[in-house]
Amino acid sequence: MKTVKNEHRGDMEWYTDEIIRCLELIIRRTGQPPGQVFDDWLSISAATLRTLPELIKTAGETGKLGPDPASTAEIFRSVGQRYNRTYSGTPEDLWALGFAKAFRLLLDATEPGLWLLDDIANSVFGPDLLAAVYTQMAVRNPKFGGTYFTPWMLAKLNAKLVADNLEGEVHKHIQQALARSDNPLGQMMLLGAFLLSPDKPEEFEEYFFTKVLPAAAPYYEPVTLHEPAVGTGIMMLAMFAQLPPWMAKIPLCVAACQDVSITCSLMTELSFDLFGLNGYGLRLNLAVAEAMAAYRERPLRVMVPLKEALQATAALPPVLNGNGVTFEKVFREAISAGTC
Repeated sequence: MKTVKNEHRGDMEWYTDEIIRCLELIIRRTGQPPGQVFDDWLSISAATLRTLPELIKTAGETGKLGPDPASTAEIFRSVGQRYNRTYSGTPEDLWALGFAKAFRLLLDATEPGLWLLDDIANSVFGPDLLAAVYTQMAVRNPKFGGTYFTPWMLAKLNAKLVADNLEGEVHKHIQQALARSDNPLGQMMLLGAFLLSPDKPEEFEEYFFTKVLPAAAPYYEPVTLHEPAVGTGIMMLAMFAQLPPWMAKIPLCVAACQDVSITCSLMTELSFDLFGLNGYGLRLNLAVAEAMAAYRERPLRVMVPLKEALQATAALPPVLNGNGVTFEKVFREAISAGTC
């Protein structure tokens, strides 16, 4: 699967402009309001990532992608009703150079991960690309809504002020899980740590990940962050950025968020999934592991479709547009060919 050239790595301003260019192509050709196009892009992108783990497991078991859940199919059907007629240009261009290319750019932009982008992103919104896209579209389109979000550095400052010992709180929860009276194995693992040599930190690390965490897992209560007006999720991203990546991705810390705006809720969900937060990264890794285990038990004939399924980042239902081209075909070709 082709990727955007490395010189754009961390250049969130470039990605912002390119994604907006894709969405504005749709706006110009269809006459749909900017807010509607942006919401539709969010909806199908979030639905794609939401469905991906289950489709990967199905691919490993059968050698092909299974049908989308009814909820996902309904999202694409609903969106498709607004774009299933012939506009200027071809319908293939509308999807491949519009929605699919914007989704592709979003994947490439966030590929370095939250923690690296915290250091290298050149946008005022840091790793939160969706906040940058939304804000710029609001500036360019006065009727779009005009909502502005917290800059990344201010979000990081607030995160430090509100939860300056978040990592310590997670370790506290781990210790509580190990010390429970109904967890004798956890108590033994906790005591066993005192037998390790302080001169060999690598032994502590191996012991922690292979012995301590598994013993704590059945009794562990995640540290929960609450956000009643989450916006794009940038405050929660700043919170997670304080933790080591493994701690956020297992996940030992989760976020419970809400917002009166469906657009904001979708942006938060999409950001969390792109960075593997709130359990999504774990679900995706487990799905890949299950798919590969199933593949090893099946004949060689499933290798090619399984490889394609694991590479596919958009798995869409076969809803037909006016020219008989499926959204699945348009999206998959745009992604796998690297149209951007």
